[in-house]
Amino acid sequence: MGKIIITKVNHDSNSIKIHYEGEGLKYAWVEDCNRYIPNIYGLSINYDANYIYINEEGINILLNRTVNDVQLKLSISDDYINIPYKLPGNFESLHKIYEDTGHVVNIQANSKHEIIFEIEKKEQKRNMVQFGNNKTEHSIATFFNKRENLSPQFQKINSERLPLNIAVFGSCFSRNVFLSDPYFNSDYKRFYHVVYTAFHNSVVSIMSEPIEDKDYLSITDLTTDEVFRYIEVEFKKDFFNRLDKVKADYLIMDNYINASRPIIQLSDNKYLTYSKYFAASIYKRKFANCKIINPGTQEHECLYRLSMRNFISELEKRNLDKKFILVGGRFCESRIDEETGVIDNWASLDWIRLSNQIWDKLDQMLLVEMPNAKYIDMRNTQWKSDMHSPFAGGPSPSHYQRGYYREIFDKINNLIL
Repeated sequence: MGKIIITKVNHDSNSIKIHYEGEGLKYAWVEDCNRYIPNIYGLSINYDANYIYINEEGINILLNRTVNDVQLKLSISDDYINIPYKLPGNFESLHKIYEDTGHVVNIQANSKHEIIFEIEKKEQKRNMVQFGNNKTEHSIATFFNKRENLSPQFQKINSERLPLNIAVFGSCFSRNVFLSDPYFNSDYKRFYHVVYTAFHNSVVSIMSEPIEDKDYLSITDLTTDEVFRYIEVEFKKDFFNRLDKVKADYLIMDNYINASRPIIQLSDNKYLTYSKYFAASIYKRKFANCKIINPGTQEHECLYRLSMRNFISELEKRNLDKKFILVGGRFCESRIDEETGVIDNWASLDWIRLSNQIWDKLDQMLLVEMPNAKYIDMRNTQWKSDMHSPFAGGPSPSHYQRGYYREIFDKINNLIL
């Protein structure tokens, strides 16, 4: 891996240039400082003169796509791995006003010694994206209440057949129910054998066409075992081939990813899920010129509906539509410190509520299309986010107290045993 030193940043009449010393640099881009937001812009490199640059056309594209104030950080890599870079002690920031667009661009170093593009839009009106209205929210609530009373019963399975083969297509809301750690359900293996897990994959991606790009096979941050097992299916689109091999008795799913993570469109009917794995990978540089489709938009809803219908068709071929459980998890608005008993709300309440509205809609769409599915409704659970959660990601609106996972486990048992 090369060693790169950024020496200076300057602006001439038609470009911004970031000068560097060292070898090994092959790609450069700027990405949102919140890595879960796919604001990604590719930068050009003059390898002979040793500078990274964005020309006038690129600046205009970047500024015109920037709706709100944003902070983007510079990232660089070779073919395989991210390259850390150093800044000199006398590094000078750059301040530029673009009168035509009303943007102010500051390029400076942050406390982590990364170069930050801070883009400010003058006199902008900040509006949160709205989803639905009181009428649609009432309609969705009515749907769930009616379905609770009318939903069909599963055929119970005799306990002599235990453990049953379970496949999971979802996230921590469904997969972590089947963990033997004492925090979760230490006795689950008496009842179930998890034969396959698709983790943080969207229905839209899984049901789209295979992606021939083989670069992911050589990028270090995608080829570790704990990542590769979940992202390979994103390229091969062989979810149902994998499901056929494991002969699952039941498929358990949740809509966490579909409700909260963008879709990257690489080309016609070729999509990737912008999961935490791609958000942390240098592979994201390839998304710089791709279309981003966000949950809550009409386009995403149409894509989800079409993909879900194809997904259900594949389940029906395998008689799994009658052995399908949807876990109705939601992001939690409040958190608890069990050691002190203190309860307060997360700061991101607007995002949580919007995501939960989208999640309501997607759950409803799936259940309308699959009347034989069973639904575990956790929308109004008593459990809260755990401020001492043992998850690798730590406390978050999607990580609950231990009782939450036991409740889901007991409800699954009541459905099928």
